[in-house]
Amino acid sequence: SVLTNVERRRVLLTPLELSRFDADHPLLGAVLVLDVSFDGLDSAQPEATSKDRPVLVVAGSSEELLVRPIYSSQSSTRTIFQPWRRVGLDHVSFIDGSRMVVPYAPGGTLRHLGRLTAREWNALG
Repeated sequence: SVLTNVERRRVLLTPLELSRFDADHPLLGAVLVLDVSFDGLDSAQPEATSKDRPVLVVAGSSEELLVRPIYSSQSSTRTIFQPWRRVGLDHVSFIDGSRMVVPYAPGGTLRHLGRLTAREWNALG
């Protein structure tokens, strides 16, 4: 039989992440645009320390979100983000394998692009 009701795979969190974040946070699987800090210095804009970037929420708390950043360029740690077009991104995008913590204010305004389906979530590497 064909499975039409696919169940979303549970996110695997480290013990430290489990102590800080809820793996069933309401924003789990959401693609948001958030202000993300740079890892290093951008030689073209040395004064810039962060930029608005699409991210996938993998867990959250009342003050922070655990996210995987989404980029427009490929690298050895990134894989193609298959639902890029469906969530409203205007170019092929790549999701990073690493996770980062970003501040979150539940009452604040979020730029919400969409939410991954269970199949899309389960297909992520």
